[in-house]
Amino acid sequence: MQKTKSKNITLSNYLLNKKKKNEKILLAFLPAFYPDQETFLELVDYLLNNGVDALELGFPSLDAKKDGKTIREANKKIISNGFQAADYFGLAAEINKNYKFKRLAAMGYWQDFKKYIKADYQQQWQQAGIKDLILPDLKGDKNINLIRNNGFNLIPFLDSVEKIESFVPGDEAFIYCPTHSGKTGTDNDFDLKLLQDLKSALAESELAAKPHLAGFGISRAEDVKKIMELDYDGVIVGSEFINKINQDFTAAVQFLDELKTALNKV
Repeated sequence: MQKTKSKNITLSNYLLNKKKKNEKILLAFLPAFYPDQETFLELVDYLLNNGVDALELGFPSLDAKKDGKTIREANKKIISNGFQAADYFGLAAEINKNYKFKRLAAMGYWQDFKKYIKADYQQQWQQAGIKDLILPDLKGDKNINLIRNNGFNLIPFLDSVEKIESFVPGDEAFIYCPTHSGKTGTDNDFDLKLLQDLKSALAESELAAKPHLAGFGISRAEDVKKIMELDYDGVIVGSEFINKINQDFTAAVQFLDELKTALNKV
C-alpha cells in the first residue's frame, strides 16, 4: 500500500462532500482477517484504491444476530484461527496509516464492543484511527450518549420511520438503511416500499443532509440500480464480497467493477 500525506479530513466530511457533488458512494463490509491476514490486506488495498470509498471493518462475533450464514461462517473461521480484540485494533491501525484520511468504520455488536468504549481503551482506538461505529443491536439513549461522550460517532442503523423521526443527529458519517427486514446476506427480495418510506422520512428529517446508504442482500448490479432509482446516495455491500472471496480474488475484483458500473449509470 502506498502511504499518503495526512490531511485534516474525516470520513464524515469526505462522504458528505461526495453527496454534495452528487457522486455515488460505495462502501464494503469485510470481517477482519478474512479469509487470512495476507489475502485480507491485499483485498482491502485493492478495494480502497479502486472505487470503494470506505470499509466497514467487521469485529468477528459468534453471536451475530443480524447477520446471515455467510458472515456467521466467516466469523467462526476467524475466531477459530485465534482472533483477539487486540488484533482488530492493530489491523485497523495498519490499514489507516496508508491513506490520507481514516477510511474505516467499526462494524460489530454492542454486546462485544461495550467494554472497549471505556477510557481504558481510548489509546487503542486512537492508534487504530477509528471514530465511527456501526452497532445494529444498540438500544437506548443512555448507550448512545455513552458512545458519543467517549468521542465516537454512532452511524445509525435506521430500519423504521419511527427510528428516523426520533434519532438525534451527531457527526455520523452516513445513515444506514436496510433493503429489507431480516438478516444480511439472505435471498429476501428488496422491500422497495420500506426503502421508499425510509428515504421519504429522511428527506423530511434533521438527517436530510447526511449521505443515505442502503445495505443488506446486495449481490448484483441490478440490485444497485433499484436502490439508485430511489435516490439513495450509495450502497453498502458485504456478504457478496465474502462469497466472491470464497471463489477467488479475481471474482471479487470483477464484482467490484460491476457495482461501480451500476452506480455510475444512474
